[in-house]
Amino acid sequence: MGDTGRCDHCAHPTEPGEKYCRHCGAVVSWNTPDPGPLPRSAFLLVHLPGGIVRKEPLRAAATRVGRGRDADLVIDHPRVSRTHAVFEMRDGGCWVSDARSSGGTFLNDRPVHAPVLLKSGDTCRLGRLPGESVTIVYHEEA
Repeated sequence: MGDTGRCDHCAHPTEPGEKYCRHCGAVVSWNTPDPGPLPRSAFLLVHLPGGIVRKEPLRAAATRVGRGRDADLVIDHPRVSRTHAVFEMRDGGCWVSDARSSGGTFLNDRPVHAPVLLKSGDTCRLGRLPGESVTIVYHEEA
């Protein structure tokens, strides 16, 4: 079995030597090896404007969050891009990265420009305006 990786843009699986992602067409700059089993049990609490909250377990090595039908976690909200952010389980933890979204991804009110390691209780916001954005809180289960 070869070292498969993930697209830096959409987290779709890539094969060694691929120069472009077969899913989104982005340039594949490097391949991240498959991390194997997930390091821990974790979930996301997704808070939509209006008070709706839903719990979403992280079951895959990479979870693409967005409004598009091909996202792993679909959030139908106008401030969320088709592929907005990626939550990736690797190196013993969970990392969040922005997927070149139009509204930005913010971790604890700071913009995410590169993958950032999360700790339980961290808050991610999808979109620039706090009152009109989707908030996601990362949690690790004991």
